[in-house]
Amino acid sequence: MGKTEHERRDFERVRGALTVHYRLESVSELGVADESLQGVTEDINPRGILLRGSLPSLDLVVPLLTQKVLLTIEIAIPRPRTVVKALAAVRWVEEVEEEGNQCAMGLYFNEIGANDRQKIFEFLVWQRTR
Repeated sequence: MGKTEHERRDFERVRGALTVHYRLESVSELGVADESLQGVTEDINPRGILLRGSLPSLDLVVPLLTQKVLLTIEIAIPRPRTVVKALAAVRWVEEVEEEGNQCAMGLYFNEIGANDRQKIFEFLVWQRTR
């Protein structure tokens, strides 16, 4: 019997609205606009985030889901006051709103430095104990 999404997670997600700046990065011959975008996390854990943001075009949903386009992200962490950088893959997209191309995206960190992951751990501990 398969595990549920919750059972597959190694870490609990913590709700929190953190500012995220992100850029689309093509890993194929697909060209994407070099545009800085901004969104907000709805939850975070050391492996990924739930990001609410916008896309330059809804035509990018399929390339994002097939990982032909990845996201370079910077998350503003308030404690310790720092910015965490990562390369993330989109695992799912939902709640697509055509006006403004707003959506919710489940992101998994493909590449994140050990120090940046540690900063997320520290933030999560602080968030749970305050």
